[in-house]
This record gives sequence, structure tokens and C-alpha cells, in this order.
Amino acid sequence: MMNSFRLKQIDQLQNKHISLEDDVVTTCATLEACAQKLLEIKGVKVSIITIAVA
Repeated sequence: MMNSFRLKQIDQLQNKHISLEDDVVTTCATLEACAQKLLEIKGVKVSIITIAVA
């Protein structure tokens, strides 16, 4: 999943708290890749919400 995501309009995300949601987490690779990209933005906080772990 590394380098699979690209962000646009980064200035609109600065200093935001972003929630990533996934119904079932298996390897966590997708959520981790998304969160890592978001955390590169100044002042961003990331929360992860899931219903189940497989």
C-alpha cells in the first residue's frame, strides 16, 4: 500500500482532525498508509474507527 495514495488541496487539510473509518480491519495496511500520508500535513490529527478486526 506504500505510495498508493496522493493528497490534493493539502492547504484545506492543515490543522484538521480527520477520521478514517473501515468496517473490518484485516492487515491494517490501507488505514496505515492513509494515516501516514495524512500525518505529513502540518497540524493534522488522525483517528481510526473500525467495527471489527479479522
